[in-house]
Amino acid sequence: MKNQNNISKIAVILVAIMLLASSVVFWSSGGTSDMQDNNKIWFEDYKCAISEGINPNSIIYVYSSVYCDVCEVMLEEVKYWENQSITFIKIDYIDKNSTEFKKILGCYGQYVSDGVPLMFCASNPRIGFVGRAVSRDLMSQFIYLCRSHADEALLSLSKPKDKQK
Repeated sequence: MKNQNNISKIAVILVAIMLLASSVVFWSSGGTSDMQDNNKIWFEDYKCAISEGINPNSIIYVYSSVYCDVCEVMLEEVKYWENQSITFIKIDYIDKNSTEFKKILGCYGQYVSDGVPLMFCASNPRIGFVGRAVSRDLMSQFIYLCRSHADEALLSLSKPKDKQK
């Protein structure tokens, strides 16, 4: 009986090792072909998401890509499923000391509901994300305002509106 117990424990450990090895092979090969697709977020971004405690399976397709005249960088909004609680912003070029970076902070800072700032993944500075991000409609509005050089409009959105009587 004791021998049988030991055999089952060894079997469980072997299965666990096999599963772990297969997942390592899967991730080191770049994941699924979907992940390698240029229209979807890159594999490094999945690793980035994991390092930031974000479920990488919730990252789906790139929703839109625009050149922002205010921020002077290419932005790609990545759509999330379920409650869309986080929006990734892919940034092709970023220098955290530059005025462009400060402009980006200024723009996205207006669109964070609970005072959560725009954050950038330490291991991959091309990726930024906003905690508790807003709906796609509001993000579309942001993109429109941003492309229209609407610094004042972005600023006014952060101020509480006067209550009409």
